[in-house]
Amino acid sequence: MAVEPVSQQRTTRQVVAFIVVFMWFRIRSSADLFGDLRILHLGGRLMGAGDSSTLYAPDAFLRAASLQPDGWHGTNELAVFIGPPTMAWSLAPLGSLSFPVAAGVWVVFGVVAAAAAVRILGLHPLFVVVAVLSPAGFTNFWLGQTGLFAVLAGSLLLWSVVHDRTVVAGVVLGLSVVKPTLFLGVVLWLAMGWRDRKAIFGWAAATAGSVLAATLVVNVDSWRTFRSASVERLGLEASAFFNQPTVVEFVKRTISPDVPAAVVLALALAAGAVSLRSVQLRSGGDPATMIGLGILISMLVSPHLLVYDTTLMLVPIGLLHQRGLRHERDRLTLFWVASTGACGIIDVLVRDTVGWSIWLLTPAFMGMTVWWVRQMLAAQGQSNEYQLAIASGQLS
Repeated sequence: MAVEPVSQQRTTRQVVAFIVVFMWFRIRSSADLFGDLRILHLGGRLMGAGDSSTLYAPDAFLRAASLQPDGWHGTNELAVFIGPPTMAWSLAPLGSLSFPVAAGVWVVFGVVAAAAAVRILGLHPLFVVVAVLSPAGFTNFWLGQTGLFAVLAGSLLLWSVVHDRTVVAGVVLGLSVVKPTLFLGVVLWLAMGWRDRKAIFGWAAATAGSVLAATLVVNVDSWRTFRSASVERLGLEASAFFNQPTVVEFVKRTISPDVPAAVVLALALAAGAVSLRSVQLRSGGDPATMIGLGILISMLVSPHLLVYDTTLMLVPIGLLHQRGLRHERDRLTLFWVASTGACGIIDVLVRDTVGWSIWLLTPAFMGMTVWWVRQMLAAQGQSNEYQLAIASGQLS
């Protein structure tokens, strides 16, 4: 579908306006520059030293933070390492650097990851600017988060599946054990219907290798400690009005707060499996559509999702572009920038994300997912009709 120049220019202006306003609010209201990166950096440093007892003990971690020579004195009870041992293991090289150098490396690698993802998805180079300066991308850089590396992984996963590089697909998905909650929907789809032995081998080898490497550096008990620390951290987040715009939190906060999160997550995954199966049947198992939907479902059912994780939206945006749906691509980009930016601005103004993010973003993301699937299926149907017409000799 062709995009009228006037419409495209209007969408571009709207995207830029949301980005500028969000950045102004973020810079004006926040003093936590690289706040999360300091936690990741110290986590990598402790893992490199084989100190898992400090890594997952909040009081000990904060004491270790106060002794760092880089000007960080941890005082926030939420400023503790929450990633799995596999994440800490992958951050060990970063932890070996001084923090200023580590921050510079992180920023450079983040820009490279965004550029690589945009290149893999076939988007216009200007989308690198969108990826970096969007509310999600800018928050990644401001806090020092991992979202841009996740979108690179999602782009590589899409490329490898579409191009039948099944071993690569398995390895990429296996390495996602570093932050597994962002790919739950993709794992669900693959578990439902993936039968390629090479892919399963790559998946198992990468997962086992990451887990084994992390376990050898520390010990098996680090996984038990991580589980206990995760439960404690999630409880602190709930009491501190942290919230995730996902189906799990939507049900807990607005429908039945007494239902255990594990039950809601299981029901959400079951609903995701039904949705994946339905779209699989309608699309003929089109791998691009299934990967895109798997990523969208991952965001909806993830038990831990914040604005910087929504950089994964670049993958569904790129798929619309690849199907020739330029107007729909721009609409989805505007939706992503505007919805995440609006919730960020509201958070700054009223300091209460519990109501706004859940009530606004969760239903909006659910509706957007349905809309995206309809666009992809319609484009696939038109392509099939065109190919059929060529085969029957109606078109030359």
